[in-house]
Amino acid sequence: MTNGFILWSLTLYLLAWLFWRDARRRQDELATVVRSIIPDVLLVTDATGKVWMCNPAVQAMFGYTPQEALQCPTDALLQDRPVAGTEHEIYEQMRRAGYEVRPATGIRKDGARFPVEITTARLLEQNGSVTLVRDITERRRVEQLRRTSPTY
Repeated sequence: MTNGFILWSLTLYLLAWLFWRDARRRQDELATVVRSIIPDVLLVTDATGKVWMCNPAVQAMFGYTPQEALQCPTDALLQDRPVAGTEHEIYEQMRRAGYEVRPATGIRKDGARFPVEITTARLLEQNGSVTLVRDITERRRVEQLRRTSPTY
């Protein structure tokens, strides 16, 4: 009876360790993906809009360390505004699939504002969302130059 109990305990311990190792491997893979999305910022938020995961690019774009950003509500980083004008077909397809792409205003730690494009997807199994933030300052500058430069 004691040998059976020891064998059963060792079997359970081995299974628990295998599950833990697999979960840890998946967590490490996810962390690698999140860190590699640079220069864009990846924000994962809960249902209240509080950031609970972000990549290190948040520091270059917003001026917050990743640890500071985890304490921020998304309202401290982004100010949404409605999309003006006609959207491209791809945006409408993404919206039907549960993604939303729109312009917004980024807010740096020092209060400076800058144009961003955000792509947001709802998390299916949790109440929250994943948002990819791209600084479009340079894109806007080039668009302005095109509008103001004479055509030949």
